[in-house]
Amino acid sequence: MGKLVNHVLDNSNPQSNTIKIKSVLADGAYDSNKNFRHLEDKRIKPGIKVRI
Repeated sequence: MGKLVNHVLDNSNPQSNTIKIKSVLADGAYDSNKNFRHLEDKRIKPGIKVRI
């Protein structure tokens, strides 16, 4: 199972009311449809290297 960005995003931003995450950079380990959907739902631009 691949790594999930929601765990990192939800735990890294305790002041989520004051800080808006606009984009995320990640390596190919985070390349999954679930991660892209989660980022899209939160309106965060993904910068994830996709595997070919």
